[in-house]
Amino acid sequence: MRLLTILVAVGYLTFGLSQKVLKPTNLELLDFSPEKVKAFNSEESLKKCEAVWKKMEQDNLEFDQLSQQDKDALSNCDEMRSSIWSLEGEGCSWYCGGGYDSLWASSELASQGKSDYKVENIHDGSAKKAWVEGKKGYGIGEKISFRFKDESPRVTSIQIVNGYVKSKSAYQNNSRVKKFKVWVDDKVLGIFELEDKISKQSFKVEPLGRFGKKAHWTLTFEIMEVYKGTKWDDVVVTEIYFDGLDVHCLAGDGYSKVMTAKKEWVNIEDLKIGDQILSLNTLTGEVGKDKILELASVKHCGLIKIVTKSGLEIRCTKDHPFVDADGEWMSFDPEKSNASYILSKVNQLTIGSILKTSKGPDEIIAIEELPGQTQTYTIVKLKKGNAFNVNGVWVGTEELIPRQAPSAAKGLPTAMQGPKLKIEN
Repeated sequence: MRLLTILVAVGYLTFGLSQKVLKPTNLELLDFSPEKVKAFNSEESLKKCEAVWKKMEQDNLEFDQLSQQDKDALSNCDEMRSSIWSLEGEGCSWYCGGGYDSLWASSELASQGKSDYKVENIHDGSAKKAWVEGKKGYGIGEKISFRFKDESPRVTSIQIVNGYVKSKSAYQNNSRVKKFKVWVDDKVLGIFELEDKISKQSFKVEPLGRFGKKAHWTLTFEIMEVYKGTKWDDVVVTEIYFDGLDVHCLAGDGYSKVMTAKKEWVNIEDLKIGDQILSLNTLTGEVGKDKILELASVKHCGLIKIVTKSGLEIRCTKDHPFVDADGEWMSFDPEKSNASYILSKVNQLTIGSILKTSKGPDEIIAIEELPGQTQTYTIVKLKKGNAFNVNGVWVGTEELIPRQAPSAAKGLPTAMQGPKLKIEN
């Protein structure tokens, strides 16, 4: 019996050591003091910010060159956020391409008066409300699960606002998560170690998701260890949300015409799997007839319009790769392109970059960001080539870097109501 006990203990120790530990790759301190709340986007603050912006423009200054006083002034203004409690702002984000399908927690604290602590609060974009687990004690083992749509773009960054951050007293009085065990379906992704600070903590992960694979998947956060509150056992998490990779796509509605194998132009939205188009293999330089093996379409916002010296125009997402005059790859957002797709190194695309086109090298003379949301389309995979011709410009296909796919997600139960405990209001 003693030998069995030792073996079990060693097994648990080995299991614990085998878990990958992740620490925040970025930590942004949050300030919700009464003074900060009052100053945010106030008329007086906006006047001070306008003066700093004017000085930056006149003196050609970068943010890092400003005095601390000017930096503090700018921190009180944000044109993308109507409220200081908004964590993401109203601009375009990863969510333009999709989002989670459903949200579940193993327990919730019962509402108290006008305050509720339901699981939906953990993903409402606001720092003013929070999820609170409903288990007696410190909530060890309690879980939150996100189920994602199969068409959701992949996740590469997980942001966590830990604790009850709406005030310093609420943060200190209630317990916070110290360690989350994070699961992708039924496999452990790793242990997230959170710092005990009123902050937004970002964790970088290898791309997660199954874009276009017609299978839902789940991301689950299990409480392993906590920072104990000075008054209450209740464990509070204000927000968990995501960022990641857009699918690089081209605008439809007749804006993107693809050259077929017969050298005819067809709207990209009218293409079908099996169609014959003209392709380029950037490794060999070979141009010829090719067969479409896979297509994709998703809604996106934040597209850009690229215009060349000869008048060619492309509307696409920022990470869509282009072939330059030397046969190399480039995109407006090379960091996302490099992290996502089966391409050699992707360089920065700017005004002045030279594109490879049907008629030879062509210089980019304008790049414009476009408002609104648009249905976009792309060719994911061709039988031979890795680039195709759109509006006369050679652009890349969208084949993703292979990742080990987790098992298909199960359906999620409805959230359970936990016992009523005290909490700082």
